[in-house]
Amino acid sequence: YLYEKFLEPLPKTLNEYKTKMISKFDSIYDTKYIAKEEKNINKYLADLKYTSLKELFDFLKQKQNDVDLPNISSLISSENYHNAGYDSYVSAQIFIYLCHIISYDIMKSIDKKIYFNHYMSSVKKHANKLCISINSKLMNLEGKEKEVHQSQLNQKRFELSRCSLQEKIAIKHILYDCKSKVEKQKNGYMITGDCESLKRIEDKIKPLNAKLDENDMLEKVTRTALVLGPITVIGLIASNLIKNYWK
Repeated sequence: YLYEKFLEPLPKTLNEYKTKMISKFDSIYDTKYIAKEEKNINKYLADLKYTSLKELFDFLKQKQNDVDLPNISSLISSENYHNAGYDSYVSAQIFIYLCHIISYDIMKSIDKKIYFNHYMSSVKKHANKLCISINSKLMNLEGKEKEVHQSQLNQKRFELSRCSLQEKIAIKHILYDCKSKVEKQKNGYMITGDCESLKRIEDKIKPLNAKLDENDMLEKVTRTALVLGPITVIGLIASNLIKNYWK
């Protein structure tokens, strides 16, 4: 987007695009890629679940007491996310926080202040590697891409036959916003993506599923009431409450 809108039309080949990007920008850092890669080797990032802009920022802010993060004055508001200028500002904060966390253990051990050149040295290995899609782990502007092995992708089917029209619309919006491969099937959708993407979708759909289960229980009780009568139903409900209490 940045290249096409502010510099020139996109090159016809990927290799030409890579060469031109490096010539224009020299070094590019992707905060999503850095967070994902460092999660596996840095103890302060081990419990990181999501790498979207807001969630990554919120996660890093929570590490303030663990790693003595730089105090950056900000006016963070969820209403401003997806505004290009605001997202750029938050991305810069995330980049500084990630650099600080990665540098922290090394510089702490020799009791020295952390300067910006230390930050840049700490993330140099991540330069010019960008997260782009579920089919490729990264775009490497300086070399060949490393393909994701099929075992790293997962599939999840989301059934819509039990949903009301409103719930179907809500689920469709969640699925099409998830940036994973979405395949429409009879009475539902099949999503192919990495573990993080699928977990994210499940977390968003879970409240809807809970509501559906609640509606199913209400229907069952209503049907039972018509057959057994009110006194028996009250006994069944009381029995269930006692069971849940003693679990």
